[in-house]
Amino acid sequence: MSDTYEPSAVPGLTKRSGMISLDLPSGTVPTVPGGPADHHITVVYLGRDIGDEEYANACARAQAAAAEVAGPLSGTVSGIDSFEPSAGSDGKVPAFAPVVLPGIEILRTALEDLSASEHRDHHPHITLAYLDEGDPLPDPVPPTLVTFTCLTVHRGADAASFPLGPVSTGSAGR
Repeated sequence: MSDTYEPSAVPGLTKRSGMISLDLPSGTVPTVPGGPADHHITVVYLGRDIGDEEYANACARAQAAAAEVAGPLSGTVSGIDSFEPSAGSDGKVPAFAPVVLPGIEILRTALEDLSASEHRDHHPHITLAYLDEGDPLPDPVPPTLVTFTCLTVHRGADAASFPLGPVSTGSAGR
């Protein structure tokens, strides 16, 4: 998992921007020159200026949501596609690799009320680059199996991770 979230590589983000995400280990998918290096699946974008109270609330909510899934989530990243430019992408074309990840809908449903995104539909993906209109798309990502073991809340350089799956309380009677 990436230890640092680089908001400067993403249009419209600041040092206090926040998200709840499933983070890929570095090198899992190819990095596109000029594109973000912190590959992740955004479950919920929290906003551009997340205060301490909002961050603490997002952490508590993410921890509860992570405990709702049965355990690690596994799926596949593959291909290439793009979204239309928007205000959130500063008019750039987001190029992405689609993700099929059974179980992500549990996390999204539990956290979607925290979303500050202008986009209401959730399409699991990994953003590879922000392009000018008319630029060619990067090469497709070859089919890549991925497994996520934790859910992470980011605010700029701050990050708190929570294991996916029920919380073990230990053995009773010992």
